Amino acid sequence: MTTPPERLLALGTPKLLIRLWQRISPRRRKQVVVVSLLMILSAFAEVLTLGAVIPFIMVLVEPERVFEIRPVAELAQWLNVDQPEDLVVPLAAVFVVGAVLAAAVRLGVAWATIRLAVATGAD
Repeated sequence: MTTPPERLLALGTPKLLIRLWQRISPRRRKQVVVVSLLMILSAFAEVLTLGAVIPFIMVLVEPERVFEIRPVAELAQWLNVDQPEDLVVPLAAVFVVGAVLAAAVRLGVAWATIRLAVATGAD
């Protein structure tokens, strides 16, 4: 005879998630969807932050090639910048703002996830 934890493990993750979804309240289901959307938003914020670090490093390492990156060239044109060295501060600002926003989204996701877990456990 198998013990209950072994039976649950034998079901597999997809079936366990379906059983969990069936047992939580409609309010918690909405909250799960919102937290899932926040996680997707967090992933996009991380990708944007990683994408912002490449031009920033490039302007530090190879400033003459930084204008080959189209968004950087457009930013330089908008700022009326002719020298790549003059882009260090604007690109650093873009990188810092992106990193701060990504961190804020991560904190929001962590807070929402913990709150959902506690509320679901209390139900």
